[in-house]
Amino acid sequence: MRFIIGDVHGEFSKLENLYKEILKKDKKPVLYFCGDFCDRGPDTKKVVDFIIDNKFLAARGNHDDIFDSILNGFSPYARYQNSTEHESLINLEWFLSFGMKETLASYLTEEFTRDDLDYLITEIRAGRFSNAKYKLESFRDIVPQSHKDFFHNLPLIIEDEDFFVAHAYIDPEVEDYYNLSTSVDNVLWGHFSRNEIHQPKSWGKKGYFGHYWTKNYGEPADKPIIGDDIVLMDTGCGLNKSGVLSAFCHD
Repeated sequence: MRFIIGDVHGEFSKLENLYKEILKKDKKPVLYFCGDFCDRGPDTKKVVDFIIDNKFLAARGNHDDIFDSILNGFSPYARYQNSTEHESLINLEWFLSFGMKETLASYLTEEFTRDDLDYLITEIRAGRFSNAKYKLESFRDIVPQSHKDFFHNLPLIIEDEDFFVAHAYIDPEVEDYYNLSTSVDNVLWGHFSRNEIHQPKSWGKKGYFGHYWTKNYGEPADKPIIGDDIVLMDTGCGLNKSGVLSAFCHD
């Protein structure tokens, strides 16, 4: 069976527990992820290893897009295109407020220690980017190439015959939803209005999305929202201690 999973945000223990529950339903499930694998939680590296090792399918989230630009110097989809180290460091400074420190810490080794990470963050926050540049390069050296490739190659949409998975938003009235030349920013950063959740969709199949906590709609914080040809999967994992990680079985 096919299961769609909401935003993980580095919470490997919650992902591991959820996966055990899924295996009780199906010994060989196919998993699709709505994006946002990094930031906030302590175990981004373990989350990515799990997805890579099991060859599960993953869409790009806005947090992943920023981390891609930090790891690789640029993202093919980023709101803020990063063609220089200076811009990568600005993105890193920005996302330190959204849990990026925990993501970086999940990759620490003997070659790049907690002291190195603290120095990198101190220099960035002080605006001493020339000093931070070399420390960022040292951090990139310890990140496995498979992880750099994972974040860099994440697609905006995962397509199946009877559903698709994207991170944040696609206009309900757009039939050719895969043509994203004018709406990339919305796919990663937008969110649906309450009316849009329940209005008919022109997509021709069901869409699964994360990004925007169900609690923000005044709905139960720990349950996906099911609308007209749409399921919203972000149930607050990583946002606070009560946030949970949810899976939805399409079949």
